[in-house]
Amino acid sequence: MRMALRSAVETLPKLVLLHGRPDILSFRPYLHVMVPQHRIALTRMLVSDHPLAVERLRWAKRYRPPVPWHERLCRLCRDALDDSPHTMLECSAAADPVALRDVFWGKVGAEWARLRSAAHDPAHALALLMARPSLHGLVAKLAYDALEVYARVPI
Repeated sequence: MRMALRSAVETLPKLVLLHGRPDILSFRPYLHVMVPQHRIALTRMLVSDHPLAVERLRWAKRYRPPVPWHERLCRLCRDALDDSPHTMLECSAAADPVALRDVFWGKVGAEWARLRSAAHDPAHALALLMARPSLHGLVAKLAYDALEVYARVPI
């Protein structure tokens, strides 16, 4: 069962933030985040169960077929895929996400300086941040705040 679950997680593109986990069934420290809304937002970002375009536009609606993956662009910048790593760590098209990240990076401080040089892209940076349990509360708040900002802008 573990091997089948691992195989499913590793091959599903929507679970890219869960790829490479050593034990897929073990308890995750981010579930200890104290603020329920932050914990839920972070979990939704990690399992790609969020209102971002990469997920919402994959569903057919009454008069609209599913949108191809590469066309599910960020509703703010229209330059990149509207997914968790982009919305949390990369988009700079509006003042709100940039301000949220500035506060986040200020709190993360020296820890991020060490991680930044190792990150290949926003998804890898998010995975590196999630590998540090001491940062889970801050990452969860960033996830919650990012979802709040994006919820105010229609897809």
